[in-house]
Amino acid sequence: MKTLLLALSIFSAAAFAQSGGQGKAQNLLVDVGFAQGGFKFGGAYDYIYNGSQGIGGQFHYYTKKEPATGTAGKTGFMIAGAHTSYHFYKGDWDFSLAPSFNIVNIDNVGTNAEDKTGFGPGLSIGLTQAINDRVAIGFALNNYWVWFGEEIRGHQIDDLNFRVKVGF
Repeated sequence: MKTLLLALSIFSAAAFAQSGGQGKAQNLLVDVGFAQGGFKFGGAYDYIYNGSQGIGGQFHYYTKKEPATGTAGKTGFMIAGAHTSYHFYKGDWDFSLAPSFNIVNIDNVGTNAEDKTGFGPGLSIGLTQAINDRVAIGFALNNYWVWFGEEIRGHQIDDLNFRVKVGF
């Protein structure tokens, strides 16, 4: 994971020149995809305050899969938090990094499974291409960890999903 982050950092510095004003002042982001338990959806609001820097909030929901005969179940997640974002524009492309701090609710599977809640950081890495002056489509990689939660510390989930960005 560290190698991926380093490679993306070097790539973004070399290939994307930061030029503010190409993005809209406010963005709504919608993420959809599939994760370990099935369908995943999420959304975020991003207020761009410096041409290429923003702040906002996010919510992501990962469905769980109950165990069936002979198969293990998959844990579900509900994640809500605040983020700061950094956008690197090059033509119609927007490469973004959004570190966040989140409340992570883990929806465990099984007959006597208890749900757990923890707090920790996240990182969203996105790449979108504008299809007109308001809408862009692309992909996002989201990663979440729990730092504050006795029984659930560590990396929790990462997913690659389809992203639609609407600016206004």
